[in-house]
This record gives sequence, structure tokens and C-alpha cells, in this order.
Amino acid sequence: MEFLVETTNIMSAQRDAFRWNSTFNLSFNRNKVLSVPGGDDFTIGSFGVSLIREGQPVGQFYAHRALGIYSRDEHNLYTGANGEVEGKYRIGSAQGDPFAGGDVIWYDSNGDGIIDDEDRIIVGDPNPKFIGGMGNTFMYKGFTLNLFFSWSYGNDVYNDFRRDRNAFTLFRNTGRDVLRRWQAQGDVTDRPMMRYSDPMNNFRQSSMWIEDGSFLRLNNLTLSYTFRPRRYVDSIKMSFTGTNLMTWSKYTGYDPEMNSSTDELQIGIDSGVFPKARTYNLGIDISF
Repeated sequence: MEFLVETTNIMSAQRDAFRWNSTFNLSFNRNKVLSVPGGDDFTIGSFGVSLIREGQPVGQFYAHRALGIYSRDEHNLYTGANGEVEGKYRIGSAQGDPFAGGDVIWYDSNGDGIIDDEDRIIVGDPNPKFIGGMGNTFMYKGFTLNLFFSWSYGNDVYNDFRRDRNAFTLFRNTGRDVLRRWQAQGDVTDRPMMRYSDPMNNFRQSSMWIEDGSFLRLNNLTLSYTFRPRRYVDSIKMSFTGTNLMTWSKYTGYDPEMNSSTDELQIGIDSGVFPKARTYNLGIDISF
């Protein structure tokens, strides 16, 4: 469903009087996968987090759910169906290494005490609840000011660039997130320890890298002035235009509107592609 409203807020038949026009649009777009060959779930793309599942929207994020960070080694306790402690959560198999202080606390979706691919669940949705835009044009004498805003609300962004940057699988710079990392027994934080090659796979694809992608953006601002000389020239219009001037968002990446894939089934993933440029233009239009 899409709604468009165009209004004339202040009007006048006189050219030099103040005038004001507005436009407002709002779109609610929903999608659902109707059928999949064999009825089986599958993920697409190199990131492996975009899920295709019957009855669900396209491209939901499918990964492990992070519940926090173990503060101490002894906090890792696996409780069985009878409510009694049966051991420690382990990585990959019953013989895998147990998680310890500084490791991520993972949601064990099937309750077997083993953290593996079977524990992945839907952890986010890149599809916005609604998108929209609003434009205003103000005119006074020879001046015209046009402002256009756009927004998106309710969509998640998978910040794979932040995950890969902090994973410490290569000797390179990391993000400032590491300043909050777990370093010693008893530390309470939201970032796991830093260990080269990440042997406990703390930086796997997970809900830890999902962020709110809602934003409000000033897409375009144009200020122009038109005057009419008395001889030889009918009119001269001088203008200044700025695009992508400001964005208000809680997203920590470069741009909440970025998408690293051209695949329409793999949306809302940011791997650090170059963001939209901010541009400024000056123009002059002479009519004879």
C-alpha cells in the first residue's frame, strides 16, 4: 500500500508573495515466500545469513543468537531437561572444547548442550515496516527553497563489516569495539575476548552484528534565486544543490541504506562497501 498527499499550504496569485507547497508519501510493502522446491529452508549468498523459508519474508537473518559474554569460566553450566547441571556447553560436538570466561553465551535452541549449526534461528528482518518521504518547497519573490527528506523504519541491518573487522583472523587494525573486550575473570562486558584465529568461533554470524537500520535522511536541498534583467536576457537563475547532506540514525556503520549485494533475495547486509557520496553543485541558467 502506498499513500501520497500533495498540499498547497500557502498560495498567492502574486509572484512576489510567500508560497509553500508540500508532498508526503508513505509505503507499506510486505512479501512472503509462497513455496520452495522440496519445502526445505536454505540460505543464499556468501554471508550465509539470508534465509529463504516458506511462509516467511524474503531474506530474514538466520544465525546464532548471542545472549551475552561469560564473565567467569564457572558460569558456563549446562542444565538438562531434569533441571540438574549436566556439564558445560561445548562447541561443535559433545567432545568439543567447553566455553569459558570471555566467550559468547549462545542460545541453545535444541537444548542438547552443543552449540552448532542446528542452533541457528531467525534473529532479524531487513524488511522495513514502512518507508516514506517528505518534500517542501518555499517560494518568496525570486527565491525558491526545496527540501526533500526520506526515511525507513523498522528494518535491521547486518553489519558484517564490524564483525569481520573485529574477528582478529588477520593481523590488522580493528574497531574501537575491542576497547570493551573481556580481558580477565570477572569482567562484565558485551564484547568477547580477542584471540587470534578465534578458536571458539565467537565472531561467527550471529545476532551480535544486527543493528537498527531505521533512518531519516536529508536527501536533497536546493536554493535558487531568479531575477529578470531589463535588457537582452529574459531571466537568470542561480542555484545551489546539496545531496545526501545529513542522516539521522543509530546505525554504527557508514550508511544504514547500504547493501553489499545486488541479489534481491539478499538484502540489508553491509560488508563495508563505499557509502553514498555527499555532493554540492552550483548552477546558473540564463534564458534569452
